[in-house]
Amino acid sequence: MIDGKAAWDAGNQNVLFVSPTGSGKTITMQAITDRCQGFTMSIAHRRELVGQISMAAATMGVYHRIIAPDNVVRLIIALHIKKFGQSFVHPNAMHMVASVQTINARIEQLRKIIQQCEHWNMDEAHHILEDNIWGRCVAEFTKAKGAGYTALAQRGDKKALRRGHGGVFDALVLGPEMQPLIDLGHLVPFIIYGPQISSIDTTDVPITASGDYSPTRLSQEARRSSITGDVVRDYLRFTPGMIGATFCVDVGISEETTQAFQQAGVPAALITDKTPDQMRFDIMSDLACGFLKQVVNVDIIGEGVDVPVLQVVSLARPTESLQTYKQQVGRVGRPAPQVGKTHGIIIDHVKNVEKHGPPTKPAPHSLDAPEKRSRSAAKDPDEVPIRTCPSCWRLSESWSQTCVHCGFTPIPALRGKPELVEGDLLLYTPELLARLAGEAVDIMKPPKLPFGAGAAAVAGRRAQAMRDMEEQEHLRDAIAWWAGVQRDVHGRSDHESYVRFYRKFAIDVATAQGLGAGKAKVLNDLIWKDIGDDVSPQT
Repeated sequence: MIDGKAAWDAGNQNVLFVSPTGSGKTITMQAITDRCQGFTMSIAHRRELVGQISMAAATMGVYHRIIAPDNVVRLIIALHIKKFGQSFVHPNAMHMVASVQTINARIEQLRKIIQQCEHWNMDEAHHILEDNIWGRCVAEFTKAKGAGYTALAQRGDKKALRRGHGGVFDALVLGPEMQPLIDLGHLVPFIIYGPQISSIDTTDVPITASGDYSPTRLSQEARRSSITGDVVRDYLRFTPGMIGATFCVDVGISEETTQAFQQAGVPAALITDKTPDQMRFDIMSDLACGFLKQVVNVDIIGEGVDVPVLQVVSLARPTESLQTYKQQVGRVGRPAPQVGKTHGIIIDHVKNVEKHGPPTKPAPHSLDAPEKRSRSAAKDPDEVPIRTCPSCWRLSESWSQTCVHCGFTPIPALRGKPELVEGDLLLYTPELLARLAGEAVDIMKPPKLPFGAGAAAVAGRRAQAMRDMEEQEHLRDAIAWWAGVQRDVHGRSDHESYVRFYRKFAIDVATAQGLGAGKAKVLNDLIWKDIGDDVSPQT
């Protein structure tokens, strides 16, 4: 993958940089900006983040002007003086900081200086489409090179980010994934807790054009649930006294959750999109100092907010959006040794982790719209299962049925059908095993002939039975070879091999041994092809 300078040198105007939440995208933005000689603009995708970008610039000693209402500018100057002993805000600085909303509102008075800018940058740049407020804003920078930053180069609505296809970007630059940053100590590892059953039932909640659940229907289901009590109970159970954030479905439930925390003796505050700037700064300051233990919100601190002292996030809002999920869990990834933080803790009440994978799972990044995938598409056989231990409530990635944290080995309550345990024969009920074994035996027996059948019918039935037995022998030989490769080449357990077989071929090993000639031959060919692909030298 090319780097940013190479991408611009190759003639690309707007480049999208991908790097995990907490990896320092805002600092990177300012470092690139500081190298520019002419006018530059750092754009906040929301008004409330102008202060954070300004503080990042001040941290690097970059003088800048702020394009915002006077009261916001005064507040940011006061924050500079409080933290740095001086203000880095200067009305004639070459570098500028503003929000998308302010730029669009003041475009007539700002257009002249915008058209002189040589560079713009914006975090959370997956928002930018050619025809939305973010796209209309960056379109004004006709002579500038652009840099967008995001933790995930894809959108929930599946729209493309590429110029000419609805987006504005010409090239993609990928940074390191989250796990290497954890290994190097730049981010902290995660501990994840979750219930066996989601606190909010989303079975009948439709997915809208945005790619996420209908807000109205989701709110209705949340009000039928026990989510508020569950959040407070499990915070006190697993992380009492830790500094946390809770993501709720809507403002009403956020208010109820804040009150429930307070009634339980947990200092908590609510932030909404209507919270005044000064109050918002005060709440986040109190959180950073530990005076508050919980900040409750819907999406306000899910994007672009840097709060390293957060030790725990409670997920109380189901989401189909990988982008939203990544942003929320990423809030606890930053190190904060000043509060003794060694891990980020996630309490997942709505099974978002099981849906999207652990925070460290690599995500697909592209400027193009993703290919449509049917809901019935088979699971990736290489995807490690995520299990919630009913004993300790910890989540983990593991092929083993035994909890890697507490050693408990659960037996699924429902295991009378192959699909309930992903084809893992070791978890089948005795009744299911007996039935499938009987079918496997029957297919290899001489056929049962109806009384009084004619010679032609008898001959046909016997010929078909011979074909069934012959193809079954070939199939069983293929299955044995496949299992041997899994065991001897890859060192995989029987549990893992059974599940991989089920995911790859959409049938379990036991059921396969009861197939007739036609289906047996098709499966046999698929298995031998997979064996060949698996053991062939990689080119």
